[in-house]
Amino acid sequence: MNNWGKIGKIIYTVILVIVLVFAVIVILSAIPFPNGLKMYVVKSGSMAPIIKSGDLIFSQKQELYNANDIITYIPRGENKNVESITHRIVEIKDGMYITKGDANPSEDSESVSLNQIKGKYRFRIPLFGYLVSFAKTTPGLILLIIIPGTIIIYREIQNIISEIKKKKREEQKESVI
Repeated sequence: MNNWGKIGKIIYTVILVIVLVFAVIVILSAIPFPNGLKMYVVKSGSMAPIIKSGDLIFSQKQELYNANDIITYIPRGENKNVESITHRIVEIKDGMYITKGDANPSEDSESVSLNQIKGKYRFRIPLFGYLVSFAKTTPGLILLIIIPGTIIIYREIQNIISEIKKKKREEQKESVI
């Protein structure tokens, strides 16, 4: 096999791995993990430096939340168009959670009820949220899933055709003998 063939196989393998990783991430972002763990994409720097914009975070459902916990919740009121917010609990007052982003100068204007909370922050994968967000867009789907997937399918069809031709040549050699 020449160098171009080896390079082609390496590129093919890299594309295959990328497609599989993105497909798994997009699928996993839509479903909860065991034990109530769920992924969220951070879209602001309100929790910097601990959690930054573009991070992929994982939060886990708890029965009880305490002051100083970092929680992910579904907002209501003026922020109801935001998918989720991840902020720190600074105080618990009358069964409601008062939250604040670490990088924000003041507490959030709306308190959070227990039924709004999706989970307590557990860990993050830096910058990976940008890729997940992009993969969920139409251009991202095309660039990261459809085009590489088409290349992989085309390459596999070429391999199948090559194997069929090889098998036919072998059968013709056997019939001549």
